[in-house]
Amino acid sequence: MTASHIRWEAVIALFDALLELPEAERQRRLEVMAVTAPELVAEVAAMLAADQREPGILETTLALLVMDIEPISHAGDGPGEPDSKADP
Repeated sequence: MTASHIRWEAVIALFDALLELPEAERQRRLEVMAVTAPELVAEVAAMLAADQREPGILETTLALLVMDIEPISHAGDGPGEPDSKADP
């Protein structure tokens, strides 16, 4: 596991933990952590702010990044080709 992967897991874990807290408690914890990990706190704070502006966007984006989802291609389902799901 690379250092950047470990750091990203820490960012996600902190984001998830703070997301469910009331705003005042969230800010208090961020302030305490900023003393020892200011870059981590800045990244998580930006993610929390983005989530406040557009709830749900981070879950979708993170799921796609983490899972590296690519569209599933079925042979015969392209333009001009018979649908593989169609009845014969």
